[in-house]
Parts: sequence; C-alpha cells; structure tokens
Amino acid sequence: MNKSGSRIKGLPYVKILLPTLLTIGLLITAIFIVVIPQFENIIIDRKREMIRELTNSIVSMINKWHQMELNGELTQSDAQSSAIDQTKYLRYGAEGKDYFWITDMHPNMLVHPYRPDLNGKDLSDFSDSRKRKLFVEMAHVAKSKGEGYVDYMWQWKDDSDKIVPKVSYVKSFEPWGWVIGTGIYIEDVKQEIVVLERKIITISIIITILGSILLTYIAYQNLKSEKKRQEAEDDLKESREKYRLLVEASGDGLIMILENKQVFYNKTILSMLNYEDPLQELRLSDIFIAYPDSQIFDFDNYKKKVDLVNEQFQTKFKKQNNEILDVLINISPITFSNNKGIVISVKDISRHKEIEEALDYTKEKYLALTNHITMGVFRASPDKQVRFTEINPALVQMIEAADETELLNESLLDFFVERNDEIFFIDELNRKGVVKNKIVQLKKLSGSLFTVSLSAVIVKNSENKKLSIDGIIEDISELKKSDKEREELITDLQNSLIFLKQKISPLIKSIPEFSETDSLYNASEVLKQNNCEALIVKNDNKQIKGIITDLDIHKHLHSSHIEAETPISSIIPQQYISINSNSTLFEALNKFRENVVNRLIVINDSAEVAGVINKEDLFNATFTNYLFFIEKLKSCKNVESIIEYRQQLLLLIKAMIDNEMSISGVTNFITIISETITKRIIELTISKLGAPPAKFAFITMGSEGREEQTLLTDQDNALIYEEVLPENMKEVKEYFIRLGEHISFDLNTVGYSFCKGGIMAKNEKWCQSIDIWEKYFTSWVTTANPQDLLDSKIFFDFRFVYGNELLSERLSNHISKLMKSSSTFFVYLSENILNSELPDNFKKVKNEIDLKLLLLPVVDFARLYSLKNNIKSTNTVKRLEHLLEKGLLSETSYNNLIFCYNLLMQLRLQHQIDNYSKNLTVDNIILPQKLSEFHVLLIKKFIDQLGSLKNKIKLDFKGTLSL
Repeated sequence: MNKSGSRIKGLPYVKILLPTLLTIGLLITAIFIVVIPQFENIIIDRKREMIRELTNSIVSMINKWHQMELNGELTQSDAQSSAIDQTKYLRYGAEGKDYFWITDMHPNMLVHPYRPDLNGKDLSDFSDSRKRKLFVEMAHVAKSKGEGYVDYMWQWKDDSDKIVPKVSYVKSFEPWGWVIGTGIYIEDVKQEIVVLERKIITISIIITILGSILLTYIAYQNLKSEKKRQEAEDDLKESREKYRLLVEASGDGLIMILENKQVFYNKTILSMLNYEDPLQELRLSDIFIAYPDSQIFDFDNYKKKVDLVNEQFQTKFKKQNNEILDVLINISPITFSNNKGIVISVKDISRHKEIEEALDYTKEKYLALTNHITMGVFRASPDKQVRFTEINPALVQMIEAADETELLNESLLDFFVERNDEIFFIDELNRKGVVKNKIVQLKKLSGSLFTVSLSAVIVKNSENKKLSIDGIIEDISELKKSDKEREELITDLQNSLIFLKQKISPLIKSIPEFSETDSLYNASEVLKQNNCEALIVKNDNKQIKGIITDLDIHKHLHSSHIEAETPISSIIPQQYISINSNSTLFEALNKFRENVVNRLIVINDSAEVAGVINKEDLFNATFTNYLFFIEKLKSCKNVESIIEYRQQLLLLIKAMIDNEMSISGVTNFITIISETITKRIIELTISKLGAPPAKFAFITMGSEGREEQTLLTDQDNALIYEEVLPENMKEVKEYFIRLGEHISFDLNTVGYSFCKGGIMAKNEKWCQSIDIWEKYFTSWVTTANPQDLLDSKIFFDFRFVYGNELLSERLSNHISKLMKSSSTFFVYLSENILNSELPDNFKKVKNEIDLKLLLLPVVDFARLYSLKNNIKSTNTVKRLEHLLEKGLLSETSYNNLIFCYNLLMQLRLQHQIDNYSKNLTVDNIILPQKLSEFHVLLIKKFIDQLGSLKNKIKLDFKGTLSL
C-alpha cells in the first residue's frame, strides 16, 4: 500500500520534470549540432573575405605605382622597387604580425617579410611539410583564374619552428606578371570558435541552472503541501507510546522528563553513559554533575517554571564508570496528557573540545609564524564579499592601514584595481578552489598602487562545507620595477648597436691619385692644390701601392739626404689597409683596432678606389656613440662649432629612424641634444656677460618641456631668478634680460627658430623673478577665462634645464597647491579641449593633414588629468602611464592610445627626415594620397579614440556624456 502510494505521489513530479528536462536537452543539442557548425562556417567565410579584400587593397596600391610608371614619373624598376618596399613593411592583425608577399609567375620570390632567405629565389621546387608545391600552385591559380584560395602548411607568423595549416588568397597583377598574396591561420579560426563555444556553454549552463531553480521551486511547493498533511496526521496519533518510541528512535541522546516524575531515556543516551541494561533504573542525579540553571524547568522538584521556546547549555555528565563527559544539551518544553515537562537533547562534544584545544594551540603557532614574516597573510569569509577576518601585521603595513581593526570586515575585492582581475580571482576560486601566484595590482588606503603576487585557497571541513578563504599576498612592485628597468637597459643597448650598424659611406672622403714615379715636390704641390692631407699612390699598372700623407712628405723633404725630385716610391709605406665601401662603422673600427694605421682606403664593388676614411673622422662621428657626441657639444668654443655638430645630429636621427628605433628613444635623444646645446649656449653667454648677480633657472615649455621635440621645433623658454632687494632689482633685471636675449638669438642661429608667440627668455614678460612667476600662475589658475588658458596652457608643461633647480621646484610646488583648490580651472581647461574640433579634412582623411595638430588633443588630455591628479611628469607618454597606474585610464584605452600615438609620431618624424634629405621644407603636413591604406585606417581609428577621450572628459568634468 505504501509503495503504491509512493508511486502515485511521484507521478506529478515526473509529469512536471520530464518535459522541462527534455526541452533543455533538445535546446543544448541543437546549439552544438546546428548553431556552432553554422557559426564556424560564417567565421571562416568572413576570414576568407577579409584576406581577399586586404589583397585587393595591396593590388590597388601597387597599381598606383604602375600608373606612375605609365605617366613617366618613374621607371618600371623604380616603381616596382617602391611597391615592394611599401608592401614589405605592411602589417595587420591583432599582434601586427600578419603580412603580404609577392612572387612572379615563374614563381620567383620577390619579397617575403619573414622569410628573407627566399627573396630572389626560384620557388618551383619549394614544398610544404605535406610535399605540396604551394608557390607553383599559387602561380597556377593566379595565371588560370586571376585570383583564388590555396590551402597549405606554413610557419606560424614569425616563428619558423611552428608549422600550422594556412589558407591564403592570391591575386595576379598582370601588368608586371606578379602574384600578391596573404593568408589566415586555421589556428586563429579555431581559437575564435573555442571562444564562441565557451560563451554558448556558459549560456547553456545558465539555462540549466534557471531550469533547475524552477524545478526545485515546484518540488519544494509539493513537499511543503505533503509536510502539512503529515503534520495533521501526527497530531491525530499523539500518545504516550509515540513519545516513548520517539525517544527510543532518536539518533541523538534524548531524555524526556514529565512533572509526574516520569523520566524516559533512549538507547543512545544509555550507550553514551555506558549503561548496558536498558531496564536499569537511572536517576537524573546519577548523570548530572550539577543541574543546569534552567529558566524552563526546576530539576530538583520536577516542575515547569515559565513558557520559553528552548534553552541550550554546555554541561558535564557522569558516566557509569565515573568518567566525565562534556555534553551540549537543548531543553525544550512539552505537554503530554495534561502533564507538562521537557525534552533534553544531548550531544557528546568531548571530541569537539579536544579539537578546539588543538585548534587554539595551532592558531597560536599560526599567529606566531604569520606575525614574523614579510608577506601578507589573510583569512577571509568564503562568500562573494571575501571580507577579511584575520590579517597579519605585514599586510596591515602593505596596505598602509593604521592597525588590523581598520581592515577587518573590509572586502579584499575592494582593493583590486582592474575589474577583470577581480572576476578572474573569484571565478578561479569557485572552479578550482585555489588561485596560485596571480599577478595583480592593488590599491593602498592612500590611493597609491602596488603590484602583488596573490595566492588563495578555499578551506573546507570534512563535510565539504566552506570555512574560509586563506591567502598570501607578496609585494613584487620592486621586482616589476627591476624588470622594467632591465627592458629599458636592453633597449638602450640595442639603440647603441644601431649606431655601429651604419654604413661608412657618409665618412668617405675623396682623395687624389698619384704616380709612384713622380717626385716628392710634385706630390706636395698636389696636396696644396687639393687642400687635402693624403694621396693614394699607384704604379704604372694602376695598382695601389699605398698612401702618402703631407706629414710623410715634409718629414722626408726636411731630411738632409732626400731631394725634392726623389721619386715618391722611395718613401711609400710598405703596408696599407683597405675596406669595402658597403662596410659598417663597426667593421671600420675593428680595422683600425687591428692595424696601426690612421687611414683606410675604401674600395667599391667594382674594385675602384672610392676614397679614404680617417680614424679621427670615424671617432668624431656621431654615428659611433652619441655620448661622445654630447661631450663634443659640451666642449664647443663657439656657436659655429655647435651648428656643425647639430648638422651631424640630423644625419644621426635619420639613421635612428631608418633603423626603426623606438619613438621614445628618438625624441628623448633629440631632447638630450637640444638640452645640451642650450646649456652650452648659456655657459658661453655667461662667460661673455660675467657671473649672474643672482640665482636663476632656465626653463623650457612646449614640446621641449614635454621631451617630445621633432626636427621642426621652435623656442618656448623662459627665465626665473630669485627675489632680490629693491635697490638691486634694476641691475639684476637688466642682466637677465641681456642673458635671455643672447640665449634666444644664439638658439635661433643654431636652428631653433624664434617663437612666433614671443614666449622666450628675451621677452621681458617671460624673464621675471620667482614671486612674479607665482603671481602669473595664480592668475591663470584662479581668474583666467577659457581663452586665456588657450595661450598659457603650455606653461604647465615647463621643465628645468639649467641653473638653480630649487627655483623651478618652488614654482612646481606652488602650482600643485593651486591645483588642489581650484575646480573652475579644470572646468575651463576641459572646455578648451571639448570645444576644439579637428578640421573636416582630418576626419575624412582628405587634403593636407597637420600631424602636430592631429596629436594635440592627446597632449591636452594627458595634461588635464595629470594636473588634476598631481602627476609631476610633463612627457605625454609618461603622463598616460601614470594615469594607467592610478586606474584613471583603462588598460585597453591606454594600449590603443599609445599604439596610435607612437605610430603617428613615427610617421611625423619619417616625413620630416624625408623632406630634410630631399632639401625640402621640414614641416608637419602630409598628403593622404601618399599614405598607405594602413596609415589611413590608423588615422581614422585615432580620431575615433579622440571622441572617446572627449566623452570621458565630459563625464569626469561636466557630469554629462554624449551618445
């Protein structure tokens, strides 16, 4: 009967649960059998379409060079070389490592960026790991169909050791008989599909969870109804036997006491107290050491006192063998057949007591250990809040808290800087129960950031219940700083090697040739006529015999036994050293080091004399070491010699750009040179005018102040001198104005043109005492309007160059104080940025584009947020780095912004150095039609980012947001 009833009760559950479970199962099956394969096909088709469009873009670019050939602007050879050079450096893809290659129809490889060993080679027999002649097949597809796709195996981007499947799209360029191609890696597609599957699995899990919650709710409602029915039945069956059976059946120790002095014990309590005979008469006084002070029941008189729900006590029982037992008792009142009484539930806690004592001892050892280590150790609640419950002194100090109580009940998650790190931490703990050595950034209570290695584990009991989250936090900020310094050192070393990789061609000097049979006198005359120091001597067969210098000739002519008509062959040194004209500076240095000579004869590829290289010229050249170059600048005796070295600087910068040195490295080097020139001019001027009558500081603003100078930089400078007595002011002022005039004029002579706005130390307004400068900045910050700030904002980028640095520090500290109490200043400064709009031709990438003007919004953005957050750096990139560290700029926004900013700065410098090389005016103006499609897309993306920056400014400073 009971079984039948169970089946009948179970039927509603089956009817409810089965359709729901089948629906969920069918939905998940359909997703994995139909939806995911369909998306896989869509992704592959989209990738194939992408590489087809990219290849068409390259063909269009090459066609531009072909049109220039047809128009007679270039020869075919020059046009093809230009097309190959432009294609070689084009990259796309998330990592910037996807590329294009070009072959002819033979096929011969014309250019491959990652396999230069194939350039110029016949690829007819070239096969992939599956023995497939891929380039022959590509040429066949291009020749027969004009374009198409080819599958094969190829190295993973620039990793030649990893071979993976690849699909490429090739297209012929018929005018030149070329095949242009690019490809996608199947690995990339698989990765996207994996991401898609994860998202779908997540959705499926959510659906399953929601379905389970719904089913649980339905089951709960049915169980609730069943429980009420059962309770009604229990009320009807209440009897004395029921109570006895209840006591007997209880798993815990149970004692029932009625006011009529009836006492019932179950088997569990008897066993607990070592009473083997269940019929043995047992009194309460036999088991209680002392009666508990109960408010419900009077144990001495067996009387109920008051109506309370229940009571709980820890007390001690006495076993039959007189052993003491620690127990936990729960006292609950009952009424039976008009008799009142209590039920006592008894639980043996002796083992718990032992564990507590052991834990207390373990905790003492734990605290002794954690209080004396330098790593942060914590215990937190095992819930979503992860609130601290225990922390050691090292963690208190690490987070800069006053004491432990300031952090207790605070959430660990509130100290995370990146939301993504917080999500990863919680997800990893929930999935694996442990997080190992996760590198994250945390915030201190002061707001500063530090980098840590975070490890944590969920602690559970024997019943798999979560007890706590225990973890360790190790501060690795110094380690991360060391890593960054090591990377910068490596970059500096690489930049130094670039100098030594330059060709010797700029240092080759032409030299007259002379016959060995001619006289010493005639050789001397030739040297005078050609104003040179040496001659190359050849025999009648035009073979080189050696080098003769004017010093050699004069030394022998002044000897008593040598006549002026003596043939020059009699004094030719026995040894001469030659070098190929394509050699590098490093190779030339080695030649001089290995041979005791002062000149090298340079031979070109046709075995003809190209000239000579002097050892002194090589060591004086800026190509070898820019530190040596700076030392030369510091020792210049006049402005003329500074001009000479600055011209060499331009050649050096060209080499740095051609060798793709980092933009920060190039601009930093330009700034160092500019600063060295400025310092030397100031020193030369002071030597003429005499010692200054007061302490002063020479400062620069604008691009030089931000360490972002290019080849086109005018002067933005000023002079600050200390406060002096009124009677000395006239003399002091006149001196520093004269000093400012000399400096400004000499800088203009060297190549740093006058500022069109007159912001120079020669202008009396910008040559003032420190108290006047403080008044200037006070006025700009507290009373200026938006238009005034347009003209004065570059002063907030000032940087100390020469003199007494304490004066510039005093001014900087004054500005910091002003920033803390002037919200209007930031509103006006933000309005300037928001109201400035780029010309329409910039947004459409048409007509002329001024790259300096294009980059200006980023400079203004970095300045605004740096002043607001008391960031002392003036360099735009460094300012952005500090904003990232303070959590004011997301890592994604920072990376996108720096990527575009650096590439546009590189484009700007490349344009300027190209104009300089062609003797054209150096400017910032570029024509979009001369840009690659990549650079056009880059400019459009950059302009989109500027819109995002404006929205951030509106939200942070105006409280509004454009949609």
